[in-house]
Amino acid sequence: MCYAATDPEQVRSACEREPGWGLRCFPYAGSRQGADLSALLCPAPDWDEVSIDAIHVAVLASVAKLVRQHRALQGTCLQPVYDGTVEIGQLDVAGAYRVRLLVHSNANRASTTTLAQWANEFLRENGVPGDRLLLVLPQLSLAEPLYPAQHVAIVDLDFGVLARALVALSLP
Repeated sequence: MCYAATDPEQVRSACEREPGWGLRCFPYAGSRQGADLSALLCPAPDWDEVSIDAIHVAVLASVAKLVRQHRALQGTCLQPVYDGTVEIGQLDVAGAYRVRLLVHSNANRASTTTLAQWANEFLRENGVPGDRLLLVLPQLSLAEPLYPAQHVAIVDLDFGVLARALVALSLP
């Protein structure tokens, strides 16, 4: 993010002029076209080039927006987790249970069955009874969330897919 630039042309120009700064420029139309922060990641052809931190920020920002705006998520509390693992946050649902938010960026070759087994194992080893899990796989392109196991949802970076999964996981 460049906070000193006043227009997109200045940012694009700096990206080209100063390669040593390590700036990466992605076109983003922003909320004017209904896009969320995950739109910043969509043009990247090679996921190895996209910073996992950028993915985490985009997912957490999208979840925070949903918590603020979606009626079904009112009363939930988002707690970011910065522990260097695949877990990036926890959504406390009315003190009753947690939805654990995980981003698995190296899962492009794994089957959803394998990922569901991994998710259940994660909950068994790291969770408490009642925990639910939202697994974000940036490489996927989904029209709807996948529910491979009870209380486990797999989504991509699409804001609508993420919203439907969070609402479903937040229901009693």
